[in-house]
Amino acid sequence: SQRRGFYPLGESAVWLHIYDVSGSTLRIVNNLARPVGTGAFHAGVEVFGQEWSFGYAAESRTGIYNCRPRCNTAHKYRESLPMG
Repeated sequence: SQRRGFYPLGESAVWLHIYDVSGSTLRIVNNLARPVGTGAFHAGVEVFGQEWSFGYAAESRTGIYNCRPRCNTAHKYRESLPMG
């Protein structure tokens, strides 16, 4: 049953996009650490064609920002996982 105030999104897919935190050394470390379930990663969630992330922000900014899916320029894209 559906909870009051919650509505299904229909065919709109939601994706988790995973990035290696910037830096080629960390990508090498992630390649070694990932098989055992760890590493230094950044993630963004894609909804309705926009990817949303959280990161450092100066002063009074929120730190929440968006970009084109799989195109975060601060990090190196690795893979995507469907969330529903």
